[in-house]
Amino acid sequence: MLIQQLKDTRPLEQYFAEYPTFAYDSNEPPTSEFYRMCDQFGWVRDDDDRDDAFQSFRVALTKEFNEIYGLDVNNLAAWQLLCVRLGVDPVPAKIKECRAIVTTTHVNLVDLVSNSGTVTVFDTVDDLSEYSRATGKIFPREDAYAGDLLKYLLRHIFEPSIDAHLVSRHRGQRRRGRGGRGAGGGTEGGRSRGRGRGGGRGKTGGRGKGRRG
Repeated sequence: MLIQQLKDTRPLEQYFAEYPTFAYDSNEPPTSEFYRMCDQFGWVRDDDDRDDAFQSFRVALTKEFNEIYGLDVNNLAAWQLLCVRLGVDPVPAKIKECRAIVTTTHVNLVDLVSNSGTVTVFDTVDDLSEYSRATGKIFPREDAYAGDLLKYLLRHIFEPSIDAHLVSRHRGQRRRGRGGRGAGGGTEGGRSRGRGRGGGRGKTGGRGKGRRG
């Protein structure tokens, strides 16, 4: 698989390697693995060890996205890679067409760094928001390591109505350009969730204003 072809010392693998008694499975969603690690170590809500681990996990998650897709929002290869990851065929040759496809389709960005098969496409930003909050698959909106590409793709998961006009604008661009089958688009911003023992949701990370493209 495309992501599996990357070097083994990716940020998430480096992160989980710091906990050698935890058997990290890179084929599972990274957030699921973090929650499983919390359960193994008995980290519950408001646990200092869990909070420290969660902050480091968010950094690793951001670096993982950067490792796969890059930092530059104006890089054609990055947009084409997103299209490939999402099963777009044929992949557009122009960045404007790639961007229009990716930004008008609702997928979860954390799923884009996972090795686990296809990516779920949602009909609306509200559906995406519900999924992201339920699973805790949310990038922090403000992160010192986030590149311009990731920042451009972020959505207001806790206030999805903010993004409605942006999606409409890009859909207009897509209709005027080359139509193609695609599933892609930014997904996340705002707070992140963790989970403690017994599958309960843990405390959220910071929520920033953030701004998309």
